[in-house]
Amino acid sequence: EHLPFACAVNPHVGREHEGPLPRVDRARSVLVVGGGPAGTEVAALATERGHRVELWERDDHLGGQLAVAARARMNRPYADWLDWQVRRLERLGVAVRFGVEATADRGVAEAKQDLAAVAESVAGVERPRIVALEWGDPYFIAGHWVPELIDLAGGVDALAQPGEASRRVTPEEVAEADPDMILFVPCGYSLERSVEEARGLPLAGLRAVEQGRFWAMDATRLFSRCTPQAVVSGARALASVMHPDRAGTPTPADAVRITLP
Repeated sequence: EHLPFACAVNPHVGREHEGPLPRVDRARSVLVVGGGPAGTEVAALATERGHRVELWERDDHLGGQLAVAARARMNRPYADWLDWQVRRLERLGVAVRFGVEATADRGVAEAKQDLAAVAESVAGVERPRIVALEWGDPYFIAGHWVPELIDLAGGVDALAQPGEASRRVTPEEVAEADPDMILFVPCGYSLERSVEEARGLPLAGLRAVEQGRFWAMDATRLFSRCTPQAVVSGARALASVMHPDRAGTPTPADAVRITLP
C-alpha cells in the first residue's frame, strides 16, 4: 500500500536519515495535557529541543491505556517501555503534575495566580509613563487589555485607558505625552518584523528614545492572542522591560532595544 514504516512509540523510526531534531532558538513554555504514550513522548521531545515543559495527567500514573495493557503478562515489554519513559522525563526535568484535569476554570485560575505574582514583583516601584504603539503608519496606540497589562506590570499608560479600543493618534500627541518609555507592539507582527519597522519610525529626538527606552516587542505572541498564557507572558515581558531589577532582564525572544540615528 506504499505506506511509510513507523512505530507507535518511537517517532524517529523510519526517519533515522533525517537525524535528531534540532534545538530551538527560542525556548517557550509548553503545556502537554495527558500523560499517555503520545503525551509523554511530546513532552520529552519538546524538552530535548530546549522548551520548558509541564505535563498534566488526571490519573496518578503515566501511560494511559498502555499502562492498562501492560498489566497482562504477555505485554511486559509495554511496562518496560513505560518505566524507561518515566525515567527519561525525570532525567530531562519535565514538570509532571498528577491529579490535574485540564479545564478552562483551572487555566484561568492559574493565570490569575501568575499575574498576581508579576504584580507583587513590581510592587512599590516608581511607575514609568508608557506609550505603546500598535501601529506605526499611521500611529495607533494599543488598547483593550494592553493598558491593563502595563498597569499590572508596574507602568502607567500615558495615552490609553484599560478597556478602551485602540485608536489613532498623531505624532504631536505622542511627543506631547513625553513618555518615559515607548513600546512598539504592532498587531500581528513577529519580533523580527517589529524591530525592522521600529527602526524606520520618525521618533528620534523624543526623550524616551534618546535615553535608550525604546523597545520593539513580539506583539503576536505577547499581545495579539486572547489566551491566558499570552496574557501572562505579556505581563512578564512588560515587567522585565520596565523593571529589570525586579522582574529580570528582558529575554531576546520578547523584546529588543531600538536605537535610532
